[in-house]
Amino acid sequence: MPDLVLITGGAGFIGSHLADALLRRGERVVVVDNLCRRGSEHNLRWLVARHSKRLQVEVVDVRDSRGVQRLIERVGTVYHLAGQHPGPSRLAEPAHDFRVNVEGTRNVLESAGRMGDPPAIVFASTSEVYGELVGRAVAEEGGRYVLGGGQGSVSEDQPLDYSSLHGYAKASAEACLEELARRHKLATCVVRMSCVYGPRQLGNEDQGWLASLACAALAGQPVTLYGDGRDVRDLLYIDDAVEALIRTARAARERPGRTYNLGGGPSQAVSMFELLEWFEQDLGRPIQRVFHPRRPGEPRVYVTDLTRITRELGWWPAVPRELGLPRLVAWLRTGPAGIPHRLADARQPLPA
Repeated sequence: MPDLVLITGGAGFIGSHLADALLRRGERVVVVDNLCRRGSEHNLRWLVARHSKRLQVEVVDVRDSRGVQRLIERVGTVYHLAGQHPGPSRLAEPAHDFRVNVEGTRNVLESAGRMGDPPAIVFASTSEVYGELVGRAVAEEGGRYVLGGGQGSVSEDQPLDYSSLHGYAKASAEACLEELARRHKLATCVVRMSCVYGPRQLGNEDQGWLASLACAALAGQPVTLYGDGRDVRDLLYIDDAVEALIRTARAARERPGRTYNLGGGPSQAVSMFELLEWFEQDLGRPIQRVFHPRRPGEPRVYVTDLTRITRELGWWPAVPRELGLPRLVAWLRTGPAGIPHRLADARQPLPA
């Protein structure tokens, strides 16, 4: 089995951090990306500057079946992180986004299935496959929403709900993975991720919303809230997310076909109002809030149940938000010149 690791979407926020961690551990890594996402070239320059010897970069779209086949033939592990989020800014192109998520996943799996000794494959899905959490009651306690009916978090047993385009696309990709993994006897693992954040997150409202919120706050711009501010999400620091992904790759061959929810869990759950209060204390000034209706398909509260991933992989978040949020803000303040203003305004180019 080759010892080479391939990361699709490797120039993205999570992918570049994962590549950096693996390279620092002595692995040889191939980063695959089509560089269409804003900030991907910025991340790639950072990776190349740190790891020019053991890093290989391939500008390939995962919809290119021949290109994917050529690369997967050489590797022992695949982290399939490439995908397209059809958020509000991209609703005009749902067919394109669906093809990236589903056709790209199929290409990865079919290519692996043609190998005599196929690689282990970790597929990055999303908590959005659970949609609005059908059947879960929501109550208000202490100025924030909570899930009622006993368990206050979301386990892997929660029924899927196709109430958003992204959730539907990722659930379809999961179904494709399940079928092709069975057909080709592939060692796979699905990770349904919640809100991952941290330094080097070049986010926007569609994806990486926490960094987008932080940029608006630092730039002195109004912060947009979808809903009434009492919505709750659990936050997961990037280093913890990377460690979890590495453990799922190791476990894929021992527990093929498993699915894990990945997030910060109940201890890292925070409402939007609580988050803004933290930023106001850090900045020493009030932040203007602009309210919009909650977007279709979004639950009022999502908190990850970590029971399965903790029991089976021995993983638990190590970085609380009290440490993680200051690290994100410190990078935004001391990183490339003017980056909060540039990220808050999508029209401005990122610094070289």
